[in-house]
Amino acid sequence: MEFFEIFTNLIGHLAWPIAMVVIFVNFKNEISGFLGRIKNAKYKGIELDLQQELEELKSDAGKAGVTIHYSPQSFSEDNVANIETAPEWTFIRSWQEIENLIVDHYSNVSGLKDTKVSFPKALQYLHKNGLIDFEMEMLINKLRQTRNLIVHRPDSSITRGEAIEWLGISKSVKDRLSQKLSPSP
Repeated sequence: MEFFEIFTNLIGHLAWPIAMVVIFVNFKNEISGFLGRIKNAKYKGIELDLQQELEELKSDAGKAGVTIHYSPQSFSEDNVANIETAPEWTFIRSWQEIENLIVDHYSNVSGLKDTKVSFPKALQYLHKNGLIDFEMEMLINKLRQTRNLIVHRPDSSITRGEAIEWLGISKSVKDRLSQKLSPSP
C-alpha cells in the first residue's frame, strides 16, 4: 500500500511539468513567434527592452567617443541589402567581424591558434594590456549583449534606422580595433 501512495504522489507532482513540456514542444513555433513580437517584457525583475538596449548602446558609444552616424553608402552592399530583407543578419555579421578581430588577435599573441578561445578572456586581455580602454570594453560588451538580444528574439521588429545606427557603431568599433590590433610597421 505504501508503494502505491508514493507512486500516486509522484504522478501527481509530475503531471503539471510534463503537461507544460508537451505544450511547449507542440506549440514552440507559435510561442516563439509571439515572444518575438514583444518589444519589451518583464519577469521577476528582469526586463528586456530592445529600444532601451539600443539607446544604452548609443550612450555607451558616445562615452567611448565612437561615431554613430554614417551614410548608408559607407556600408557594404550586403549589409544594406540585409537591412531590407533580414535585419538581424546585419547584427550577426557585423558582430562576427568584431568578435573575429578580438579572438584572432588574442589567439596570435597567446600562441593559442589551434585552441578555442574564450571571447570574454580575449576582450579582458585587450583591456589589461592597454589596447582598449574601459569604455571601449564596456561598449563591446554592450554590442554583444544587444546582438544576443536581437538574435535570440526571432521576428524582432528592427527598424531601418536602428540597423543603420548599429552598423555605424559596429563599423567605428571595428575600425578602431583594426588600428589598435594591426602590427606596427
